[in-house]
Amino acid sequence: MVRSQPVTSIPATMRAVQLRAYDGNPESVAVVEVPMPRPGPGQVLIRVAASPINPSDLMFIRGLYGFKKPLPATPGFEGSGTVVEAGSGMMPRFLKGRRVACTAADPTVAGGMWAEYLGRLGSCQVSYQKNACLRTALALAILRATVQTADRYLGAMVVAARNSLWGSSRR
Repeated sequence: MVRSQPVTSIPATMRAVQLRAYDGNPESVAVVEVPMPRPGPGQVLIRVAASPINPSDLMFIRGLYGFKKPLPATPGFEGSGTVVEAGSGMMPRFLKGRRVACTAADPTVAGGMWAEYLGRLGSCQVSYQKNACLRTALALAILRATVQTADRYLGAMVVAARNSLWGSSRR
């Protein structure tokens, strides 16, 4: 579902999917009301418009992903939305009001994209035009994250394969 209603005021609480245990049981996942995150210096608050359910998210919920966040945690590694509040700093102020795509795959942060809002570092977003389709922005962010992960874990093998397909000048 993609939401695009304007935000007039930011509530004190929000709804989020909360994971209470890494056991894969349906009882360990619930929609709860949680305090609204507030952006600190260099951070932004994003009103989430779209977030997929990917195999990586399902693996995470079952405790089979490459890391576990501190519990209770909000699942959802990728998403898109609109920056509705900005902390101090040039980049957060630049992103305020913009549509962005981002990832929330930080093992040290319990927050994730399966929530109404997400507080993130200003440098983690990919900014799009104000009229950009948030579904397309999300798809592009997932593609970018997939390529970055493949480069990190497969390294030289991916670079060699990519270069053989497209030539060494493309990155």
